[in-house]
Amino acid sequence: MNDTHVLSSYVAGLRWEDIPEEVISRSKINILDTLGVAVRGSLTNHAKAAFQTISELDGPDQASVIGQERGLNVTQAAFLNALSAHAIDFDDAHKFVHPGCVVIPSALCLAEKLNRSGKSFILAVIAGYDISVRVSQAAGVEHRKRGFHPTGTCNFLGAAAAAARALGLEASQVEAAFGIAGTQAAGLTQYRFDGSADKHFHAGMAAQGGVLSALLAQSGFQGTKEILEGKFGFLNVLGNGGSPEKLVQGLGEVFPISETDIKPYPSCRQTHTVVDLALQAAQKNMAEGDIKEILVEIYDYATESWLVDTSPPESGLQGMLNIPYCLASALVYGKLSLEHFQPEMLREPVVHRLARKVKVVPNSDFSRKFPEKKCARLQIKLVQGADLCLMAENPRGSADAPFTFGDVEEKFHQLADQVIGQSNTDEIVKQVKELEAVGDMAAVARLLRKDRKTCHNG
Repeated sequence: MNDTHVLSSYVAGLRWEDIPEEVISRSKINILDTLGVAVRGSLTNHAKAAFQTISELDGPDQASVIGQERGLNVTQAAFLNALSAHAIDFDDAHKFVHPGCVVIPSALCLAEKLNRSGKSFILAVIAGYDISVRVSQAAGVEHRKRGFHPTGTCNFLGAAAAAARALGLEASQVEAAFGIAGTQAAGLTQYRFDGSADKHFHAGMAAQGGVLSALLAQSGFQGTKEILEGKFGFLNVLGNGGSPEKLVQGLGEVFPISETDIKPYPSCRQTHTVVDLALQAAQKNMAEGDIKEILVEIYDYATESWLVDTSPPESGLQGMLNIPYCLASALVYGKLSLEHFQPEMLREPVVHRLARKVKVVPNSDFSRKFPEKKCARLQIKLVQGADLCLMAENPRGSADAPFTFGDVEEKFHQLADQVIGQSNTDEIVKQVKELEAVGDMAAVARLLRKDRKTCHNG
């Protein structure tokens, strides 16, 4: 029996009784986090442009578009909600993939249309995370080195899994959905060099493609078999063979949603350990002129040119993907938030002067520990006085320092209150906290629509 078939049978057969209580509790954290990020992401210019374009194509109001007053058909809603959920780089992250931004919108649009229960929705989400993460782990670093974006590529399969589970497909239909989804898998990382919105478009396309794949499979459309491990399948073509054993390792015992990090900052996860250290250093109240040089030691994966370039970022995304800019901003402001990636903040001279003092170098010991650990050492050399040296093995929001539901609740309100109204956000938090008791997810999804009384223009 091939691995694609094993995963298809797993998705189709997943039951509520199979899921440990702690995994169910953790899924609620990731769901609330993703919804909050999507609400705020709906205010970005590219999310607005996408809604304008897609809404003009028209379609029945089958599923809510987060942050908008009206809904669209399920594939359109999946596209727009996933794009918004990835639009501000504040969404959850596993080692190589951002699963929540795609999996949760894919499950939600169908749960709303089909009036599924909260339990059914949670199962679809857990199944989707399982597949997205397992495919990304099997594809590994080589997949990324080839220039592919796993949040686009691998999430086509995760979205198909979530949608298939929400639809209640049989194993053979899930396998067909995987075949259809896998042949669409795409997403190139050229955006790293100019900070374009292609990155966020990948998430939207993965969700739309995964949902469409499951709907086609439900109608009898036959997708290819062995899409993951076949001679011209995903791993061989996109990952030089990869590590196929990771597709099913610990299946049904290890649930990747519980291993997925929650982000404390709206920037690339590779910046976060450094930002944590910079915020500790910021408590020393050092002025830019007091600092002679800043040395960052980090794992080799985080020393690519776009991550270490010390020239001023030309877009918010370029800043989010850049260690010197994020580090300098954290030192100057004592925090790192969405405002620091707005055009006016990107031009701040003191941040640029400080960023130019940053040197990022690889540490071989840290590289050996990656991706299990995201180690970093920060050394700040002062003009006068003793140097400051700090080190951490993992950033906040990881398994070493996990976020609680309360932490994510606070983040959710900060992101969503001004967009959809606090009465809606209060009710969403209440519903997600007791999600397994929700009888109809349509009622929850509709709370994510824009409050007509709220006049936030982003």
